[in-house]
Amino acid sequence: MRNHPKNKSVTINEVTPTPDSTPETRPARRPGRRPGTAPEHPELPPVPDPFGPGLIKLTAHRGTGRWRKRHKGRDYYFGTLDNPRAAIDEYVKRWPAIINPRPAAPATTTLFDAFGAYLGECDRRVERGDMSHSRRQRYLGTLRAIADYFGSERPLGEISTVEWAEAVHDCFGKRAPTNRNVTIQEIRTALAWIERNLGAAATTGDALRPVPRRLMRRHERLKGPQLVTPAQVRRLLKVCRSTEDLGNADNALTEACLLLAINAGMRQADIAQLTPHYYRVFRAPRDGIRGWINEPRAKTESPRRVPLWPETADAIERVRAERPDPGRLLTSRDGSPLIYENTDLIAKRFARLRARAWPNPDSPHRAVTLDRFRRTWVTVAKKARVDPPDMAPTARRLIAGHATEDVHEAYNQEVPDRAMIQIVGHVRAWLYGA
Repeated sequence: MRNHPKNKSVTINEVTPTPDSTPETRPARRPGRRPGTAPEHPELPPVPDPFGPGLIKLTAHRGTGRWRKRHKGRDYYFGTLDNPRAAIDEYVKRWPAIINPRPAAPATTTLFDAFGAYLGECDRRVERGDMSHSRRQRYLGTLRAIADYFGSERPLGEISTVEWAEAVHDCFGKRAPTNRNVTIQEIRTALAWIERNLGAAATTGDALRPVPRRLMRRHERLKGPQLVTPAQVRRLLKVCRSTEDLGNADNALTEACLLLAINAGMRQADIAQLTPHYYRVFRAPRDGIRGWINEPRAKTESPRRVPLWPETADAIERVRAERPDPGRLLTSRDGSPLIYENTDLIAKRFARLRARAWPNPDSPHRAVTLDRFRRTWVTVAKKARVDPPDMAPTARRLIAGHATEDVHEAYNQEVPDRAMIQIVGHVRAWLYGA
C-alpha cells in the first residue's frame, strides 16, 4: 500500500494514546499549578487600595518571579512572589509616580529660575506666618552667594560635584562650624524643594554633608565660657542711663532691651517680636516683680511666662509712654519694628552702647552680646532654689521659652508662679548683689 499524507501508516510503536492509557504514555502536563494543590507563592493579603476602589490587586508573573500590574498597556513589577507584603509596600510607594509621572525639567533650568522660585515660596510662607522674615533673609543671602559664584544663568543640572564642593568651600568655608552647618542645611532644603516642585535635580555629591559634631564641639570648647559678669551688665546699664541721648543712641529703648535680655534671657528676635497683648504691668511691685509677659516664643511657639523685675517693667513703660504701639511692645522712635529686612536696630544700639562703655576697641569686654546674656541667664538660673524643687527645670524652660523634651512634663498644664518668681529673683540678686 502506498503511503499518502492523508493515510499515513502507523506502526505499533506509534499508537495514539487512549483515555485508558497508562500515565507513562500520557503527554506531559503544561507547567503550572495543579488543581487542588497549594500555590507556589503566598497569597496577596487583602489590603485596601489607596489609589482606587477595592483591594490592591497584583498579578503573579511567574516568568519574572514578581508581582505585576498593568497601566496604559505597560507592565510594572513590584517585589518578589515570595514576599507579597514587600510588593504591596513598593506598590504604594511607586504607584503615584506611575499614574502621574512628573515631567522632566528642561536641562536649561538656571540658578536664577530655580532659586527665584524657591524664594517666592519663602515669601508665601512669610505671608502665612509659616516662616520668619529673618529666616527668609538667610535663605536669600545663602542662595545669592551660590548664584554669584556660578553665575545666575548657569543651568542647575550642569554643575558638577567637584564644582559644588569648591563653591561651598570658597563661599562658606571660613564660617564657624555651627554657622556653616546651618548654611549647608539651607542649601539642601532649597535644592530638595526645587527637585520636588520643579523637577530640576542638582548633583552635589558630598559637598553638602553636615559638619561633624566633633568640630562644632571643639569650636565651642576653644571659644571658652560665653558668660557676662554682673559688673559688665551694671556698667552697661550705668552708661546707658548717664550718657546723653544723641543721634540714634535711643537710651530708653536700649535700656529696656538690655534688661529684658538679663531678666529673661531674651535675644534680639525675641524682644522685637513681643506684643502688648501679652504684657501686663502692676501699679506697684508684688512679690518682687512688677509685671508679666505671657507670650509664646515666636521662633518655636513654645509657651513662655516671664516675671518682670521692677527695673525691667519701668524701662518698658518709659518707652511705651513715648511711642505707644498697638501691635508691638517696643518700637523705634519713628514707629518702625526693631528688626526688619536686613536691619537689626537692637544689635546696632547695643554695639554703640558697648563702644561707649569700653572706648578701647581692643577691650575684651567688647565681645559681650545678647547671646551671651541668654547663656548667662540659663547658667545663673540653674542655681536658684525653687519651692517645690522638682518644678525648677520646668519653670526655667517656661521662662526661657524652651520646649520640653520630657513627654510627661509636656502634659503639665500648670506651673506655680512662685517657682518662676524665685528664679528671676535669684538672677536679680546675682546682678545687683542683694
